[in-house]
Amino acid sequence: MDPAEAVKEKVDGQVVTNMVEKINQDSQQSVGAVVNNLIAERKAWQEQDLTRSNERLYGILQSCYILFQSMNSIKTEAMAVKKGFLKFCEQQGWNFKENTHLMTKVVQCVFGDDRRRVSSYALALRAALENKVSNMDIPKYLRD
Repeated sequence: MDPAEAVKEKVDGQVVTNMVEKINQDSQQSVGAVVNNLIAERKAWQEQDLTRSNERLYGILQSCYILFQSMNSIKTEAMAVKKGFLKFCEQQGWNFKENTHLMTKVVQCVFGDDRRRVSSYALALRAALENKVSNMDIPKYLRD
C-alpha cells in the first residue's frame, strides 16, 4: 500500500470513527429524551391514575368491610344476611373450608381466585377490624 493510500485510509477511518461517535451521542440524547418522557408519564400516572385507581379500590374494600360487619354478629338480621351470603357463595361455586375467616370469604367472592390479592386484602381488612377502624375510616386506614 502506498503512503498516500495509507494516509487516506487513516483519515477515512478517523472520519468514520467521528461519525460513529456523533451517532452514539445523538442516540444517547434521543434515548435520554425518550426515557425522560417515560419518566414524566410514569410520574403523571402515579400521581393521577394510580391514585384514582387506589381510591376506587379502597372504596370497594370499604364495601367488603361493611358487608362483613353486617354479618358479624349473632343478631337475627346479621345471621340472615350471613346465611344469604353463604348461600350465594355456594351458588357461585365457592367452596370454603369451615375455618376460613368470613372476611376472607367476602374478599374472595368479590376479587376472585387470585390468592395473593385475596390474602393481602383480607389481612388488611382484618387488621382494620382488630384495630376497631370504623366503616367510614377504612379508605384512610388503607391509605395510611
